[in-house]
Amino acid sequence: MEAYEEFLSNCYRIGFLKYNELIGEEILELFFRRSGLAEAMKIQPDGLTLEQRKHLRKLDKQLREMTPLLDSPYFAERARKLGYPRSHWWWYLGEAKTDGKRRGRKGKQVGTANSRNGGRS
Repeated sequence: MEAYEEFLSNCYRIGFLKYNELIGEEILELFFRRSGLAEAMKIQPDGLTLEQRKHLRKLDKQLREMTPLLDSPYFAERARKLGYPRSHWWWYLGEAKTDGKRRGRKGKQVGTANSRNGGRS
């Protein structure tokens, strides 16, 4: 988890200091690290203490705050090619923004204003 935290902190700092832009390779590395952590947690579900889980939720919240920087479906396309499921939500943050549809925590589409009124404005 330390590697994920360190890299997230660096990306967060770099992203907001450099005109809200992150280099794609840095984002990929961040997502790979988070996926590695998810896989480790899957293999050893009790591997993190309660405090570490709370800390991970805090780090993930920071990652979600970076969504405006991820305005490309590239990462979601890459995740699908690599076989990452939707439970690895970090790969799909930019996709939710660019496809015009919001997605809930489970990756299911959430209604938009247009869908709620039958597409009428």
